[in-house]
Amino acid sequence: RRGDAERVAASIMEAELLVRIALDSMGGDLNEAMRIAFLIKDVHLDAEVPSGKLCASSCFFVWLAGEYRLAAGSEANTNGALENQAFRDKIIGILGIHRPYLEDPLGNSEAPQKQEEIMRNIRIMLASDGVPQYLIDEMMSHPSNDIYWLNERDVESIGEYRAGVEETLIASCGFKRLMKRTDENWSRERESQLTECISSVLDANRFPLYAAYKSKLQTGWRPWEGELNGIPKSQ
Repeated sequence: RRGDAERVAASIMEAELLVRIALDSMGGDLNEAMRIAFLIKDVHLDAEVPSGKLCASSCFFVWLAGEYRLAAGSEANTNGALENQAFRDKIIGILGIHRPYLEDPLGNSEAPQKQEEIMRNIRIMLASDGVPQYLIDEMMSHPSNDIYWLNERDVESIGEYRAGVEETLIASCGFKRLMKRTDENWSRERESQLTECISSVLDANRFPLYAAYKSKLQTGWRPWEGELNGIPKSQ
């Protein structure tokens, strides 16, 4: 909702070190979600959808911005199953996507031409963030009053880490995605070594940056100052 990005900025400024943001939202203001995503990217926060929770619509963009992203895929790809709390409590949080929808402050829908331009901009942004084309198409094919719940393959295809971070971990730690490690039957010791290496690499970047970023926010600067047709430009 309106003002959430400023609340996240306030949390960053107040905390000695904020590492992870937990998400539980069926969506809301798209511009606000994009602003939060900028904050998360810049301060290298992890994004998690906790067990039994949902992150859908504009919330997906916030999750996607996480340095490390934790969520699960659902094999029960229907609203009925996912709205059942007993079912949701058994699994890690689930992601849902659909075509973006914007309203102006008066509650009137945007002109079709502007809506289509926003969709084109979002396609470019998602592709640059490493979202597979088939999922971008899936998002755009589901109208804003419908939803596609991501399954395990979908979540795996996006990856646990942002593309640039993942490549750094491949070079530094020999990182491989979870399903690949499972297929290769990695030992507990090898998994432990990977975890230690990842922590070392990410913490080396995260800790020095945090204090400087807090100071910058305290001057009144915000990372969403440049916007394009209501959607922040992808970084």
